[in-house]
Amino acid sequence: MDYYGQVMNAFNFNFTSRLLKTFNGLSLYEAERGKYIVHSKEGVQIACYPWLCGHEFDKANRLLATKVAHVMNTMGILEGNMLFLNVLRAAPGYRLKEALLDEGVEFEEAWVRPFYAHQSFRAHGIADLVLKYETAPELKTGKEYTLIKPDTEATGNTSIFSINWMLGKCKAAGCRISTLVLYGFISERAIKAIEDSTRGLIKEVLAFAIEDITPLAENGYDMPLYGLDYSAFETRKEKVRLAAWVPHDVFKEMYGCYYPGMDQPGDWSERQVELFDGTKTTKVDLSIHLRRSAELMKGLRNANLGEPWYGEHHEKIYQEIYHKIEDELAKLS
Repeated sequence: MDYYGQVMNAFNFNFTSRLLKTFNGLSLYEAERGKYIVHSKEGVQIACYPWLCGHEFDKANRLLATKVAHVMNTMGILEGNMLFLNVLRAAPGYRLKEALLDEGVEFEEAWVRPFYAHQSFRAHGIADLVLKYETAPELKTGKEYTLIKPDTEATGNTSIFSINWMLGKCKAAGCRISTLVLYGFISERAIKAIEDSTRGLIKEVLAFAIEDITPLAENGYDMPLYGLDYSAFETRKEKVRLAAWVPHDVFKEMYGCYYPGMDQPGDWSERQVELFDGTKTTKVDLSIHLRRSAELMKGLRNANLGEPWYGEHHEKIYQEIYHKIEDELAKLS
């Protein structure tokens, strides 16, 4: 049976094929004005391999960010007065700051840690954010800045909170942000929320999404390439199908290694080597992400079984990923 064709028929993808440029293994697509998709082997690995964590995860992010920073530079985005916003704890793991420095880009730097007062894994729908840590940059009166902000953008809540903080600092200093540049795993819902919240305050919002502009599950957390919304299945046994905004050739490549329904960024904090919270650096327990990924895989397989588009191809991917996760857990123990 042609399961690829079954998937094409079952899911409502928003395909794009507008390839703008390629550079050193990176392909840049334009989904819509100001909305870009960056594709590379490192991006595919991060999105499709939940066992990728620790030093190998860091290495993949560093290589990808180097390519993205160069492309941004060639597009003229990194000219003029630059601000860089580090959102703690997880966002520095995208390694864009180091890549920009390697490109010779100079910027003022801000640090902020928004914090969900009620912590809950895979449930970021409650917008009860508080500020736990901040370090403001040195801003110049009368200047216009481009604000660079790498992070995982799911609901957009954390971004709106952080950007509003930065806008407040600019207003107090008598300057403004003219362009906002987002980079990371980004959902279509987050882009719209951020655009709506900054309308009239920031002239232009540019988004550089890794591999695809994702859908968002009902829990406000999971960002799959395609597949069932496991949060809907968990809560009421409803099979809601989700599909990304993605270049067709990128999807064809990812189809060979992506397990349907898996959250592409995963628990970004728990995939890193270490985390800085504004006051101290702590070593990450990689087993947390790996065990959570294994449990999600099992739950998704239970939901997927019996779906007409699900077949041997997906079972093979399931077995490969699950065994890779077990191997990584065994190394840690």
